[in-house]
Amino acid sequence: MFANATPAVASPVFLGDLTLDPNCTYVGASIPVLLYAPGDPNCPTGVNDLANSQIALTSSQKDANTLDVQISSLNYGKVMLSVFDMTGRLVTSTSFTVSRGMNHQSIDATTLAAGTYVIKADFNGSKAQAKVVKY
Repeated sequence: MFANATPAVASPVFLGDLTLDPNCTYVGASIPVLLYAPGDPNCPTGVNDLANSQIALTSSQKDANTLDVQISSLNYGKVMLSVFDMTGRLVTSTSFTVSRGMNHQSIDATTLAAGTYVIKADFNGSKAQAKVVKY
């Protein structure tokens, strides 16, 4: 599905921050928007946009020793971030404060072996998770 949209807030972060044009007729200042159905394989790996959630989480390997976590938050508050290996063992955790919008947090991965990890975020009872592969 393709759509045009105009920002409903100064710096749109979430789809709800946009006013979508149902007829795809807005011109000029419209922003092109590409929407994917949940689970669509074209959706970027690690995106976790939960209905009725206050957070969304994505992750990637920034460099050989750093995992980069991006958290979109609807509110200001404290996030508990936990990293688990594929056996479910907690390998590291940290907490930090996020503001409304996009937040970045780096995780030191020097002690992590190459492999797949699950990153879980807990924010005021809202939970999100993403997978990341360390090479």
